[in-house]
Amino acid sequence: MARIFSISFSFTGSEQHGLVSVQKTPFFTEYHVSLHDDVKELLLSEKILSSAPGHFVFLHTPKEAYTPFMKEVIKAIAYHVDVLQVPY
Repeated sequence: MARIFSISFSFTGSEQHGLVSVQKTPFFTEYHVSLHDDVKELLLSEKILSSAPGHFVFLHTPKEAYTPFMKEVIKAIAYHVDVLQVPY
């Protein structure tokens, strides 16, 4: 079953918001990022994979090609996932 959560982050002085859908497989977790049309072209891929806690990579995109915007998206997702894993 897919799960959906929202992310917020600041980029070049403006607040950005998006939705992230999550699909787990036995091998990795896939995050699909949906952003507003005016900023989504700043992503080279809308899919992020995580094969281990704290490890996030954009699908089919070498890390050398990550833009500052893409890094902020990953940080926002990592923060959300990390907050959810804190034991209460």
